[in-house]
Amino acid sequence: MIKAILPSANVYEVIGRNIRHARENCGLSQEKLAKLLSLNRTSVTNIEKGRQRILVHMLFQVSAALSIPMLELLPRDSEIAHKPIEELLPDSLQGEAREWVLGDLRKL
Repeated sequence: MIKAILPSANVYEVIGRNIRHARENCGLSQEKLAKLLSLNRTSVTNIEKGRQRILVHMLFQVSAALSIPMLELLPRDSEIAHKPIEELLPDSLQGEAREWVLGDLRKL
């Protein structure tokens, strides 16, 4: 069975949680981190809750502001939801078409 990483909010929730833990470990408030990043506090709150997707360049800025390696902010494989690829295909894809797509994916 083929498994795929979901490009879902789950990834952003984990990144946000990692940012929050790192920020708290540094003793910074959301307001102070926001100021260092030229954001407003609401944006930091939304990023930490996974409601706002953080851009790659902002990850670099966060890691610099918190004096930690950027990789510490990223999710580990075990923290990301994985689902069988069959569950990611739309229900409308049925019969021979579905089998054809799954057959090609199994070759990967």
